Amino acid sequence: MNTLHAALGGGIQAYAVKPLLKIASLFVLSAYLASCGGGSGGSSGLGGGLPGTGTGAGAGTGATTDPAALFGLAGFSPCGQEGGTIDLKVKTHLAYGASGAFVYLFNQLGTVKLDSATFGSDPIFGTGKSVYCKVVADGTDATVFLAATSKIKQHLSGTITLTAAEINEQAGLMASSMFTVIDSEAVLIDALAILDLYEKKEGILFIAAKTKGGFQNRPGSVDGFELARAVFALQQGIFDHAFTPTTFVKYKQLLAAKKFNTSDFYPGKVKVPADATKTYTAKINASMPQYVGIRT
Repeated sequence: MNTLHAALGGGIQAYAVKPLLKIASLFVLSAYLASCGGGSGGSSGLGGGLPGTGTGAGAGTGATTDPAALFGLAGFSPCGQEGGTIDLKVKTHLAYGASGAFVYLFNQLGTVKLDSATFGSDPIFGTGKSVYCKVVADGTDATVFLAATSKIKQHLSGTITLTAAEINEQAGLMASSMFTVIDSEAVLIDALAILDLYEKKEGILFIAAKTKGGFQNRPGSVDGFELARAVFALQQGIFDHAFTPTTFVKYKQLLAAKKFNTSDFYPGKVKVPADATKTYTAKINASMPQYVGIRT
């Protein structure tokens, strides 16, 4: 199920109300969105030249579509086929897919197996996938991320008006530098501010009328959901990078006080616990059965 009907509550990984409940729902949502193609760990792409050597031939024919076109970014180069491996000598972003459908891994180094298991999902079933690479530029830091979030904020506030293609471009830049969202509290605050600004202008994802029916999880698509998709990806990125044991402790005061309003849609509103200091544990079956067919 690739149509996004999941509303990040405590994170794409989900976002509920009190800290403990929020963290619990985070993992539930994470599993849910993973099954929807929401993904985790890798997101969208960057580049410049061939970073290493690839081996192996993929099944079927490779893609001819440059994934850079999805975000308006230049620099991706063909570097492998599904079923092969690649030995990356420098940090590199990878795009895996065909016919305009791609999933991504960022800042990869060393030997990487080029298959759907490594990338976390199969972006286009029944079709041989190609892999495109882009070398991470020296000195990549939060500057790229903040420049992109600034453009999105200006668009939301009405200071500038971005076209659909320009929104996708900034979304790609945010995704490719998402790992820097936890570089400092200031950067994380900046990212969270976009979520608040979006909700004030457009309403809560998956609850407001426009996104209530969900939308395709196709980065780079021009279908009227470019802004919603960019914000959705940003929220996912925050979940992926900020809600880890170490990082959460580092930014606990900020994150514990944050309610991700999409949690009102999924997993749904919950009552405030009588004792917020009490910890509860629960086992979650996050397995995902194999299925066949066309991604919806």
